[in-house]
Amino acid sequence: MSLVIDVHTHMLSNEWLSLLKEHGGPQYSVAPAGKYAEVIYSGGAPFMIPQPEMFDYALRIRNMNRARVDMAIVSLTCPNVYWGTPEVSLRAAQVVNDDMAAAQRMYPERIRWFTSLPWQHPALAVEELARTRANGAVGVMVLANIATRSLTDPLFAPIWQAMTTPRCPCWCILRRLRESRRWIWGRTTSCRRSASHSTRR
Repeated sequence: MSLVIDVHTHMLSNEWLSLLKEHGGPQYSVAPAGKYAEVIYSGGAPFMIPQPEMFDYALRIRNMNRARVDMAIVSLTCPNVYWGTPEVSLRAAQVVNDDMAAAQRMYPERIRWFTSLPWQHPALAVEELARTRANGAVGVMVLANIATRSLTDPLFAPIWQAMTTPRCPCWCILRRLRESRRWIWGRTTSCRRSASHSTRR
């Protein structure tokens, strides 16, 4: 019998959202829009609507049951933690990573997670990578760019190097919002392949 794994699904945490509200400016803000009480804005334009399922793992599991998904590998979507001071960015990463780690411990047969890193602060990112790999992360979440910096920027070399050590986790790339929602995942330095939102193995 095949195992159905959702490898592209996002979770948030209330503390992460509170940090974004307080420290996300001037690029990011949270405000009502239409029928929604909280919408995340980028540059004054709405781009992400937090959903109840993104804060509630019990509800996530029930929805997985309805969709016949056996396991979800959850991650933090845009704008991830690429904002705020070094201390704020690291704190934002830690709170969401710890929340996901707790969910994996609560639902060990159903939940896995990609760690979020403060990429714009490489030394802190490498430390958080080590901490979260030890805490159960199975991969690293990275967007199409880091606060407009290309992923090939030399600034990020220490992070990529840390990801090439033995038993390196997978990594996931989301394209820019204006582009298609196609994404790529795979082991660092290994073959990459396009993937659908769920896969069977």
